[in-house]
Amino acid sequence: MPSAIARLDFRGADKLRKRLAKLKLEDSRTLRKISRKAGNKASKPIVKTARALTPQRFGLLRIAWGHVTRTYVRSGVVAVVIGARTNIKGKKVEVIRGGGELQKIAKPHKYAHLVEFGTKPHEMTTLVPGPNGPKLVTFTHPGATGQHILQRAYESNKTNAFNQFSEVLDEELRKLSR
Repeated sequence: MPSAIARLDFRGADKLRKRLAKLKLEDSRTLRKISRKAGNKASKPIVKTARALTPQRFGLLRIAWGHVTRTYVRSGVVAVVIGARTNIKGKKVEVIRGGGELQKIAKPHKYAHLVEFGTKPHEMTTLVPGPNGPKLVTFTHPGATGQHILQRAYESNKTNAFNQFSEVLDEELRKLSR
């Protein structure tokens, strides 16, 4: 499975470490809180662009794009993960899914990777109803090209996300140094 990891590397990380050392925040709870706040703000334009880039034919995927922030206390890492959310609800979801009881509920988090990275041509087997009962039929699926929605959203907002992250970080550190 392809890896979808993007990183924002800081220029001036040494200056930041020195500044944090002066404030005695190298491994503190406050630093994690600031990082979470900055990461959340930086991820919003990427998610917004991903929603705009998603074609209407993918239905719920457009609504499902979101972000979640995870904090790993032992290692001091704060990670913001952008992808398809699993718990989508609301009026828009009901309109797309339909109101029928037998309506199959689409789960965008189950197919988001296929839309993002595409598929190779492959053999598929399915049951087809026939006059003498269901029949097993094998056919070749032609595959699909990847849409690279998240990748394009990240590339178009990389500098904006970095700037927003830096602004929040700078603002919060300024508040602490007073």
